[in-house]
Amino acid sequence: MSDERVLQIQRISGHPGPVPGRGTQRAVEVCKYIDVTTCIGCKACEVACVEWNDMPFRETTFDNTYQTMPSTEWNYWNLIKFAEHERDGSMMWLMRKDQCMHCEDPGCLSACPADGAIVQYQNGIVDFQQENCIGCGYCISGCPFDIPKFNQATKKVYKCTLCSDRVGAGLEPACIKACPTGCLHFGTKEDMLSLAGTRAAQLKSKEAQGDFVMPNAGVYDPQSIGGTHVIYVLHDITKPELYGGLPAAPVIPPSYTIWKWLAKPTGLAMAMFGVVDARIRRARPHACPAWGTPAPSRLHAIPALVCGDLLHALAPVRLRHLLAVALSLADAHLRRRADDALPAPLVRPLLRHRVSLPVHQLVRADDLDKDRQQVRPAHERVRLERREA
Repeated sequence: MSDERVLQIQRISGHPGPVPGRGTQRAVEVCKYIDVTTCIGCKACEVACVEWNDMPFRETTFDNTYQTMPSTEWNYWNLIKFAEHERDGSMMWLMRKDQCMHCEDPGCLSACPADGAIVQYQNGIVDFQQENCIGCGYCISGCPFDIPKFNQATKKVYKCTLCSDRVGAGLEPACIKACPTGCLHFGTKEDMLSLAGTRAAQLKSKEAQGDFVMPNAGVYDPQSIGGTHVIYVLHDITKPELYGGLPAAPVIPPSYTIWKWLAKPTGLAMAMFGVVDARIRRARPHACPAWGTPAPSRLHAIPALVCGDLLHALAPVRLRHLLAVALSLADAHLRRRADDALPAPLVRPLLRHRVSLPVHQLVRADDLDKDRQQVRPAHERVRLERREA
């Protein structure tokens, strides 16, 4: 977690309003450049990451490769992936440093519903704020690179922060500081793209490479998510899947982002209408029949407030009538129980006040059970208590 006073925030997960302090300062976009063609798999970057972030010890897993473990974990953010590949009749290692890509359009932030759990700084770093995390795991499913990992003990999600605390203090990330071969570089996005492009052109040049020319070499900076702030130079840019499952065209799953522009506003609007409707109904109580008088209808507890009824205003007429008939039939069926202490009404108040029956339907409902038209004292007391509450 970094110091928000140093790094300027650009986007906040689940935040309904503007970002505080946005635009008050300028911040250049930073980028990590990884040249997989010069990586020797020494894992110095893995050790530096664990030490700098003070990660707890964990056991490694052997799976018949030099890879430390199958994938990154909540307390192991940086992993060198080893993949065997046959080229010109011989085997070669394809080694790639796997970590958070710090996307320009981060899927984790788009999917996260918790306000302030994930922030994107103006320099491009995507950082997790665990104190605001609710442990829903949406960020895990929203990431096209499968990077965020869940901690079962703390119920929080963790990932690489690109050493935002060091970057905020003007230092380079710890993994880059520890790299012995110059495989890792750090700087502005513009400078790193220029450096990566120069390296890719060198790998394609027969004069520079001789018999080891790589005609398909290129820079991995997928534009399907607006680019990333961690870029690679690959031997074969046409097949990024060979490098430990790196996606060729990563995309954010729409199922984890649709709630923000459709489901969430709709739910808030429905809740607002529901509150207004409930307050109007409480402000207009209906008259209570005295003991010995016939109940006016099968749904006699329904207030005569039709204009403010949300379902009456929004639902189609046919659907409203179907709901009314279904509720009246269910109420009639329940009220025929002989041992019921409260014979009418048994439909839940939350449902019963959402429908209004025409007069002829109410008369028919009363004709279904004429011998139970009297309002009993026990039921009268319950109705008075509900009205006073």
